[in-house]
Amino acid sequence: HHTPLLKLKIANDEGAFQGEGIWGAPATWRDDAGTSWLYVPIYGPASASAPRFVNTNGPSPHGCIMAFKEEIDSSTNQPTLIPEWISGDLDLPDPPTVANGVVFVLSTGENPMQTTGAKVVYTNQKLLTNQQREADTHNAALYALDARTGKTLYQSAKTMGTWTHFSGLAVADGLVYAVDHDSNLYCFGLDEKKR
Repeated sequence: HHTPLLKLKIANDEGAFQGEGIWGAPATWRDDAGTSWLYVPIYGPASASAPRFVNTNGPSPHGCIMAFKEEIDSSTNQPTLIPEWISGDLDLPDPPTVANGVVFVLSTGENPMQTTGAKVVYTNQKLLTNQQREADTHNAALYALDARTGKTLYQSAKTMGTWTHFSGLAVADGLVYAVDHDSNLYCFGLDEKKR
């Protein structure tokens, strides 16, 4: 268990701490055919050396979800990840959750910089004030993506009043719950007429 089965460069070409790259925890899902999927939230664009994905859903300079399918490599008989799709542009996505073949994810709209200045010096770090922290933020938005293709099925647009930071999603009884920075709770559900 000390040798990785797979190494992929998928984001953060700068290689910087507090820079772009994997943003939070991935999610997994097993489809009806028994295939396992991995969904990874990314801040910023895909790496120039990222593997080729089967589906891309437009440019994603601010962030995206990358989806991989697990398969057994016929030459090594070991599990491997096959790049399947990249979502459309998401403004710094939080970790996704999957329910009934739909990937739910918040495009947070947040300003990820937690300190002032371009360089972080840990011996003389100055935290941002609330006003500085809220600069350059946008409304959070809930997205529902097809778990197999990454196609956007729903997007809440400007429904949420402000940005959010590592809030997470809750899914229960056909409803999706999210909060914004102002502590407003939002509940999204299916339109019964469109079921």
